[in-house]
Amino acid sequence: MGIWFIRLSYLVTDYCGIGFTSNISLEANPKKVNMGLDKILVGLFSLAGMMFTYWFFLMKKEKEVAVTSDSVDITVSGGYQPEVISVPKGKTTKLNFLRKDPSSCLEEVVLGDFKVRKYLPVNQKVTIEITPQKAGEFVYSCGMNMFHGKIKVT
Repeated sequence: MGIWFIRLSYLVTDYCGIGFTSNISLEANPKKVNMGLDKILVGLFSLAGMMFTYWFFLMKKEKEVAVTSDSVDITVSGGYQPEVISVPKGKTTKLNFLRKDPSSCLEEVVLGDFKVRKYLPVNQKVTIEITPQKAGEFVYSCGMNMFHGKIKVT
């Protein structure tokens, strides 16, 4: 195991233009300071990949649906659609869950702040009534806490 680590470290330092001296301190190798086009491209593509990852996971805007009637339909298929619903404070609202995904993770919905846990059979509508008494954001999730949705109370 140790010899492979040493060989890998020599390979990495040789590729980056850094060499080891006899007392294991790092020093710049003047012969290999010039950067080729391949190293510049790898650096640029790495930076672009990091920016795309940041945008995809952290900058994604959630689509919010305002409840105008007394109920909202939520489709359960690889997650919850719509992901964010907005309900007025003090109004009784029916959440109609229709599960289309047969995976066992999504067979249950948990609304922890409302103390509700319901089993969702496949292709059957399950209605949960909530009456939020305070404003704020309330999260609901699957039974394994892997998929999430949000209820915004205004």
